[in-house]
Amino acid sequence: MDPTEQQINDMFTYHAPTQGQIERMQEIRERFRNLALLLHYNCPKSRELSLALTKLQEANMMANAAIAIHEKASGSQNIGESSTTVNKAYGVDLPQGFTYKD
Repeated sequence: MDPTEQQINDMFTYHAPTQGQIERMQEIRERFRNLALLLHYNCPKSRELSLALTKLQEANMMANAAIAIHEKASGSQNIGESSTTVNKAYGVDLPQGFTYKD
């Protein structure tokens, strides 16, 4: 589906994050950094490692962009109901107060 003109404008507009968004973005960034370090110390230095690190960097940026762009546009947070689901399914410990929506 092609983006609308408004969606394109949103993509290329600065969206100053709120304090709550900044905290969540920092948490996301920290988890990506930890995964990047895990790969750095456990994978041979190679083209594939370089690409994996690049993809992590891209995923981190897109995750934070999703928060900045779409929460501002919609005025809501789609964070969810219960962190138990994600903790059990993926072994992920979410920060206190954070939840995951199925």
